[in-house]
Amino acid sequence: MDKQQQNLTPEQLELLEESLFSLLLPVKVVNTLENLDNAENALGKVVKILTVKDLLEHNRQDIESIPNIGEKTMNTIYSALAKRGFYAADYQPSQDEKAELSRQERRRQLRSQFGF
Repeated sequence: MDKQQQNLTPEQLELLEESLFSLLLPVKVVNTLENLDNAENALGKVVKILTVKDLLEHNRQDIESIPNIGEKTMNTIYSALAKRGFYAADYQPSQDEKAELSRQERRRQLRSQFGF
């Protein structure tokens, strides 16, 4: 386990190896990311994104350079990641998202406190 993974919850560690569908992203976004099949993006980098871990290993510039991925899609991706406790340095959630994330974090705390 690398240094970054040491700070993850057991649920987050399990999520890393799951399909992008587990983030509840729109089908079009998942298909766009998964169907790259080692294609080069506009920056000439080979991009292969099949799991949540693969997605987290790429920066915003890499992902936005994929055809059909723009700012709106990136915000959708970042929002889905934030709901699972993964945050990108350049992601700024909206007020509604902050409130929802706060509620989700409180639910997680209660579940762990009471063993759910």
